[in-house]
Amino acid sequence: MALVPGAVAALVKAGMEVVVQAGAGEAAGLPDALFAEKGAKIASNPGEIHAADVLFQVRAAGGQLEGASEEPGRLRSGQVVIGMCDPLGQPQAVVPVAESGATLFALELLPRITRAQSMDVL
Repeated sequence: MALVPGAVAALVKAGMEVVVQAGAGEAAGLPDALFAEKGAKIASNPGEIHAADVLFQVRAAGGQLEGASEEPGRLRSGQVVIGMCDPLGQPQAVVPVAESGATLFALELLPRITRAQSMDVL
């Protein structure tokens, strides 16, 4: 789960539209209803998710990027993808993202310093 309901509430309060893929939080014990209560729209169509300007994903490359390997044209220039992707261990996995023109932030490469602890995914 790349986004928790509490974070959804903060993003909605800031004026952003949040769309969560149906069932995305179930394995983490976070049903769709919790996201909807905080203001997220629940989408069952992957096209609704990939229309977003910013995508948050747990695994953001290498077949784990929802739909990226099946439909390479889903990502577009100017889009931002944020998640774990192991670009140093599996550089070939991020090639489709790079070729799309999207920007990918590899969260596991954030510095492990005190100021960045709130963003530490390791």
